[in-house]
Amino acid sequence: MAVSICARSLTHVLVRVFYALHNTVTPFVVNLASTITNIGLSYYFLFVIKSGVLGMAVAISVASLIETVVLTSLLYNLTNFSAGNLLRPFSKMLGITLITSLSLWVPLRVLDNLIFDTTRTISLILLTLTVGLIGLLVYIFLSYLFNITELGVFARLARKIGGWHKALSQSGETLETSETPV
Repeated sequence: MAVSICARSLTHVLVRVFYALHNTVTPFVVNLASTITNIGLSYYFLFVIKSGVLGMAVAISVASLIETVVLTSLLYNLTNFSAGNLLRPFSKMLGITLITSLSLWVPLRVLDNLIFDTTRTISLILLTLTVGLIGLLVYIFLSYLFNITELGVFARLARKIGGWHKALSQSGETLETSETPV
């Protein structure tokens, strides 16, 4: 389930925050409790309710969510960070992501039915690239419109990476080889 992926991703970030605070015991204990919860829920869903693979997915998602919520609340109590500063950008990005997903789905359906013959590999690749580019442009535009500060971070990073060839060409070093020129 997609919920589990988000929770797992956030858990990895939270664990590293605890590590940066020189606190390795808390993430270990919370992860141990989450693993025990996952095993218990998996057993319950598989053998008591007999829900099969769906039960496993639910168990993993619930355990991941519990772990993320517990780590977040413990971190909040430990550092007194502002929940608003965390939730405001997150809710903006979530809204932008939902709008972007719609802006991906509509062109995908329209282009798939009217323009591209997706029985061919090249057409399928072109459809993917076209729809992906549309989605990327919509996400960047909405991020700019809603003043997402992380967009500026990525823009600065892109500018730094974009100048790599200039930095290398100005080094003044030459490579010498043992081969004689022809």
